Amino acid sequence: MTKAELTGKEISMLTAELTGGGFKRSANREAAVARFRSAAAEAGISNPDNILAMNFEDAQASLKPKPVATGGEDGAIEQALREFIGGDERSHVFMRDLFRRVFQAGAASKPARKPRERTGPTKREIAAGLLMRPEGATSKEILEATGWPAVSVPAIARASKLSLRTEKDGRASRYFGTSS
Repeated sequence: MTKAELTGKEISMLTAELTGGGFKRSANREAAVARFRSAAAEAGISNPDNILAMNFEDAQASLKPKPVATGGEDGAIEQALREFIGGDERSHVFMRDLFRRVFQAGAASKPARKPRERTGPTKREIAAGLLMRPEGATSKEILEATGWPAVSVPAIARASKLSLRTEKDGRASRYFGTSS
């Protein structure tokens, strides 16, 4: 006599048992098997195909969590978790593993990024330096030195806390900045 294989509905029920979640019926048996294997991998079950080869009652019994010893400090923590969650063994194991993963992730996280160190003057400082030269600077000279697509010389002077004086130099204006 050959043993009948598990149906898609039975595999979906086993998946719900394994995850502790609600029952979701898969579209077909192949989808149910794929979902069960994925859930089994997350739960740390090394060979889910052995469970799928069992009859439904045996497979269901193999997924039941084993009783946890409650001795020592770890046992006290597990007992407290079980009481907090409401006594369900599966959710207790899930929460313990979740807390462990969160703690390990926090311990392994990278330290906060250090602000990068400046290697030279900023573009605003370059522009202010040009304005404070005895010969001053035109907006074209500031544009070439900083690489900015457009230059508002009065805005640069305000940001650099400079007093600005303007003189016409042919068609262009020459700007002179002095510290205020």
